[in-house]
Amino acid sequence: MRTGSGRLLSAPLFPKEENSMKRTKRRLKWCGAALALALCLLCLLTACNPGGGETNHTEKPSGTKTEAPSDGGTTGETEAPEPAGHYVSIVEDGKSDFLIVNTGSTNATVAGAAKRIQTMIYAATKVRLPIIEPMEIKDEDRLIVIGTNGGIDAVTKETRGIGVGEYGYCLRDNILMIIGCTDTTLANAVTEFTTAITASAKNGALRLEVGERGVFFNQYNWLTNVPRIERSYSDIYDSGDGTYLLHYRNAAVTACDELEGLLEAHGDFTKTQGGVTETGNRTATYVRADGEVSYLWQKNAKALQVIYQCYTGNCVTIPSVKPETGYTKIGENQLALLPLNYTESCKDPTDCSGFSAVMTLEDGRFIIIDGGYTTDADALYNYLADHNRRADGITIAAWVLTHDHGDHDGAFKVFATEYGKRVNCEYIISNALPQTVKATNENWSPSLLTGLQANSCAYFKNAETKTLKMHAGQSVWFCNVELRMLFTHETMFPSVPDWINEASLVFQLNANGQTTLITGDCELGAIDMVSRLWKNELKADIYQINHHGYSAIPQDFIDLVDPSIALWPTSQTTADKRSQSSWRGGVYERLLERVDECIVADGQAKILTLPYAKDGTAEYYTMDFAKRNQT
Repeated sequence: MRTGSGRLLSAPLFPKEENSMKRTKRRLKWCGAALALALCLLCLLTACNPGGGETNHTEKPSGTKTEAPSDGGTTGETEAPEPAGHYVSIVEDGKSDFLIVNTGSTNATVAGAAKRIQTMIYAATKVRLPIIEPMEIKDEDRLIVIGTNGGIDAVTKETRGIGVGEYGYCLRDNILMIIGCTDTTLANAVTEFTTAITASAKNGALRLEVGERGVFFNQYNWLTNVPRIERSYSDIYDSGDGTYLLHYRNAAVTACDELEGLLEAHGDFTKTQGGVTETGNRTATYVRADGEVSYLWQKNAKALQVIYQCYTGNCVTIPSVKPETGYTKIGENQLALLPLNYTESCKDPTDCSGFSAVMTLEDGRFIIIDGGYTTDADALYNYLADHNRRADGITIAAWVLTHDHGDHDGAFKVFATEYGKRVNCEYIISNALPQTVKATNENWSPSLLTGLQANSCAYFKNAETKTLKMHAGQSVWFCNVELRMLFTHETMFPSVPDWINEASLVFQLNANGQTTLITGDCELGAIDMVSRLWKNELKADIYQINHHGYSAIPQDFIDLVDPSIALWPTSQTTADKRSQSSWRGGVYERLLERVDECIVADGQAKILTLPYAKDGTAEYYTMDFAKRNQT
């Protein structure tokens, strides 16, 4: 049935009949035949199942490619026996009555699927199927539909009925559906369907095996054999790198109890961290050998986000969820905001941004945050070499990359290749926007984490660098420093970032009784969400100004953070311009009036020994941007 706008509300079972009496008589005949057939089948089933118990439903559905759990519980693909007789003739005798529905998508593979399928069918059969828009659909049409964007209820219902990691194609009444729960799995389904077209076309005809249930596959790198709460999730998000998120709207906090109970009963998960935060949010992380399940219940939004992460590539579990012990203390915790090589990286002296900060741990290891432009790699290495306290050489405990913009991660890419073999790097912490998701206002996809997964082990001297893909609400400890993640692109879901800046990590570094808040380039709607989510928990002694002071930030966010020390990651000329009353309504002018000290990333680096107060213990370091021949 269609509304006046032509949108299909439910999948048609039969063509329309103008005479309602004829339609009623036909249905009565069909009902009688169906009843007789049902009685025959009942007799047969009783004969086959003489014990009177339930029919065995444990076998795999016919005609599907189904998951095969490995020892670790992740999935591979195995092909079930193909039944005879379940086919659909798309092209026969040089003709076809199928139409392809152009449903559109932000995923490039899916967006071009209708044209691609049309081209492949024409190449195999010389029959060109028409492509139509969803509003052109008529009740009697036979359709090939890719995904749920067309608003066809039958396709949406079928998609909801498959497993989270399943994808494939099936025939339901007059609709040949290509389905998957996420953009990634739907793109995989399109690939499998086009492969089947090539394999099935013969002598100008196209007769496709569809099985009784359909032909389905499983996302190989997703965590499987895991419990889910009974209620239906509202949305699903492929977070990339073997991770997916189930979003539950209007979820009571009791849903957390239900999920934890299921995970505890499952037997192979161990709870490593979690609890109720000061704001009333609730978090937990459960870990097993091949992956983890974590959740964040947002009190303000009454929303539950459950993240299922498979440890793919170099991704591993959080190494320490409490303060480390057993290390030798060789110095105090120190924090430095590093000036950048603005002369080489900036064309406009009033618009020189970028971010690089280093925390030195008590055992002499470093935590690096971003690193700046490609032109800052040499200076970053020189800083580490000049401040190394360890006899075994430079060791980076963690390199945190907030997002994939060149003024933040450019140095990492050069440093890794130029100096990687001179240093040890234990962990890279990142949770980048996946390549399948494009920020609304930026027509490109980041590739940062994908590259890390493939190459990070080979970059550094120890050849054992691992990736921590952290989620909001999780913490990791290095010596006596806690890194607490507050926000990632996942936290925004089901909203999509307008800008990649909104996908920046936001986290706290807690050391020696002081909190440092790192915001990267987080701005606009994302920073509003951070404020609503964490409220007074955002209080910090040291605060890195969002997006270099370029974008306006809400006054209530500043009030919640209420910092004593501000870190301004720009040149002095840029900071001077943006701290004027005429800039962004004067929000940064008011910020500087309330803080005890503002440290600008220009001139000498100021190294703060923690805990730090204005005019407290600090060292000064002159940045050396030249390449050295150190080993």
